[in-house]
Amino acid sequence: MASPDPQMQTERMERAIAALAAGEYKVTALEPGAWSVINGDKVPYRVTHQACECKDFENIGKLGIRCKHICAIHILFPKGAKQAMEQTLSPITGWTRLYHPAGVQVTIPIPLEKPISPETAQSALTSVSSLLDAGWLVEAPGLEEGEQKQEVVSVSRRESKDSTPIVAFYLAHPKTLKKFLHAYLNTQEDVLAFEAATGLRLNAIPLWPGERDIDKDHREAGKYIVPLPHPIHIVWAINPKWQQWSAEGGKATGAIEPHKRILVRYDVAQAPAPKSSGTSPLVRQYADGALVNGDTNEQAAYDAFVKNSSGAKPESKETLKTWVAANRHLVNFNNQPKPQTTAA
Repeated sequence: MASPDPQMQTERMERAIAALAAGEYKVTALEPGAWSVINGDKVPYRVTHQACECKDFENIGKLGIRCKHICAIHILFPKGAKQAMEQTLSPITGWTRLYHPAGVQVTIPIPLEKPISPETAQSALTSVSSLLDAGWLVEAPGLEEGEQKQEVVSVSRRESKDSTPIVAFYLAHPKTLKKFLHAYLNTQEDVLAFEAATGLRLNAIPLWPGERDIDKDHREAGKYIVPLPHPIHIVWAINPKWQQWSAEGGKATGAIEPHKRILVRYDVAQAPAPKSSGTSPLVRQYADGALVNGDTNEQAAYDAFVKNSSGAKPESKETLKTWVAANRHLVNFNNQPKPQTTAA
């Protein structure tokens, strides 16, 4: 058998991470080592750490590639088959999704024991009631039915065939290589709203010449994907066209899949960006405890990372090197010697 295609596997892992982050999967334990996974097509698939009933796995499983449903199980239950079996047999087999008053959505376990008796059902009801009494919310504050909120940290720009600006929004997670969603800026009001929310001038974002949004692992991503001055939240919803496409049979119909997410609005209730003191920190220290010692180029790169990450420190020196390779244009190497030139 040929070696699995790493790009195909990365794409499916990326889709699983994005779906879990957006709360699109409903996962239910079936038996030791097996789960039911339901996503946008509303079809329950029986999934284990090795196999899935979906059409995608039917095609790619023989190539040694996991589908997005198997990837999701590996993310949710990463300890292996034995530990996963123990988790499945634990009393915690139910979940409810509630909102913190600050707006954060959390999936909370609800104790259930098999077989489910009237006493068990009453206990689960009491648990949920206690959560609500403590201040958890059923609906996200500030959101309408069907709306969800997502933090994004960077954007790119391209144009449609009729020159309409299209902006793509990206998540911070390093494994989410594709855009979270994109939006057409059809009017000047759309442009102004984008600029006000992001703090970026639209025309200052380099124009990506491709017909599809650039991925974060593209060799030119550092040029065309621009970090926001500080993370923002966007309110989004499932595209009604995608819902109709899915209800009518999805990919089985042969019709082109519409984009799944649409931008509803920008969340204007943002915390202000951290204020800069105007001076470099006296002590530059990575999150792993190592210090930046003496190298002015490393200091400049460190300061640029902190400035463009809302004050967050780089995890390590290697993390900083990786970030600089993709964002060199954001670093001002003031003390780097200029190349010598020789008169002809």
